[in-house]
Amino acid sequence: MIRLKNSCRTRHKKVRSFGLLLVLGALLGSCAGQRQPGIGGDGQPIRAFKDTDQGTFSVRWASIPHPIPINEPFELVLEVLGPDVNPLLEADGWMPGHGHGMVRTPRVTPLEDGSMGERRFLVKGMLFHMEGAWELRIAIAWRHEQGDTFSIQRENVVFEVEI
Repeated sequence: MIRLKNSCRTRHKKVRSFGLLLVLGALLGSCAGQRQPGIGGDGQPIRAFKDTDQGTFSVRWASIPHPIPINEPFELVLEVLGPDVNPLLEADGWMPGHGHGMVRTPRVTPLEDGSMGERRFLVKGMLFHMEGAWELRIAIAWRHEQGDTFSIQRENVVFEVEI
């Protein structure tokens, strides 16, 4: 009987250790998921849409390549959902902890329009030259018609990126 209790106790320790390893793996996986999101069927990271500061547009992004390299040029693909307007986009990177941005000025060009108000844009010339916490800042401007006059509207969205 003593042997059975010892073998049960040993088996219980092994199961508990295995369970702890599973929990640790899940926690590490979820932390990694925040830094490097899942990959979709087209090989691009899947990120949730985020609303602009006034809520007119929703934006998500994917980097090419993934993950974003340190001190090497990369590109972004932006997907924008919103009203049927002709938006102009600007993209920039900022390191809030250091108080500086990128050493380059990226260019944003439109890609094909998708369905249901989705627009895609290609951002070339991105470069995060240091490791650390970055903000990916996207500005959207468009012409807002008001009878015989118009105004230029502008909204922003900021994504936190850890390199």
